[in-house]
Amino acid sequence: MKHNRPAEAHQWWQVMPALPASPETQHHAALRRIWADHTINTRAKGRGYYHWGTEDHITPSLFQIWAIFDHPQALRALLTKVGASPVGELRHVQWAYACEETIAGGTFPCFSGRILIPDIVVHYEDEAGCGLISFEVKKPGVAPNEKDATKLSTYTRLDSMREIARKHRAFLVDAESVPVAMKLDPHAGVLSWNNMQPLLLEAACCEFSCDVYSLVGPWIKRAFARHGIGSASAPKSASGEVAYGTEAAFEAIDATSAPLAVRQFLKGSEVVEAHWRNEKHACPAAWMTNAPTREELSERKAQSSADRRLNRWSPRWRHSLEQLRI
Repeated sequence: MKHNRPAEAHQWWQVMPALPASPETQHHAALRRIWADHTINTRAKGRGYYHWGTEDHITPSLFQIWAIFDHPQALRALLTKVGASPVGELRHVQWAYACEETIAGGTFPCFSGRILIPDIVVHYEDEAGCGLISFEVKKPGVAPNEKDATKLSTYTRLDSMREIARKHRAFLVDAESVPVAMKLDPHAGVLSWNNMQPLLLEAACCEFSCDVYSLVGPWIKRAFARHGIGSASAPKSASGEVAYGTEAAFEAIDATSAPLAVRQFLKGSEVVEAHWRNEKHACPAAWMTNAPTREELSERKAQSSADRRLNRWSPRWRHSLEQLRI
């Protein structure tokens, strides 16, 4: 069944499958960095979290699916794929998007900007201590270039990372762009969107019961398929009805034995499916009902430079550090 490209979203939760459990979580703060940023969420073509198919949208909507896992070990294969190779058991993994940081003049002779913004930074802790991975991301269909490689070379040399000895850099690109990325920076890890989907499925198969996997696996495939990565039709709604993202569907999801993070993903997936089809849907959580719309965020310009530069990938992050409470 074919559908027209969905209209621009008005609420941040309309296009995010892996919904956070509450507004106090690090996952919510990391996502808000993207959806509350009025400098990218404009009417400009090709930019913005609320525009389907943009890099600002695809990056968090697909990578955030890793949030469904309660145990850090689930991300072991992902880290290994880009050369991090965790030592022993993973004890903690935390990530953030659009990690803006100011740089001192002359710090990076090959880079003329005053700020650097790694697309994703993943911080992890294992039996050997702390490590991190900084990603340069390109949406499917767009290959990295020399400028992207130059930026990536600086992403592990920021002041916030000085205390961390093990630092890795990696491209996240489509399968066709893997050879290009490897040639641009032979020392960087390369992960493709196409490879990330089976990594998620394998982790889900290992962590969840068969019953829970049967619920989450098809929606992982569907999330990637909407962006042209693989092919998967939408699973049936949990409500058994034709419509997705209804109150009945949310109640049916809550009645399952799935962990909270998985239930949030199932609810978010149904809402995204409804939005994808340009159909009406319910709000998946009471605390999201008063969230400002994209238009309101654009008018208010509430997110300051300080908000954009808060280090949310760090284990030192605390909700009390957040100034923007929306």
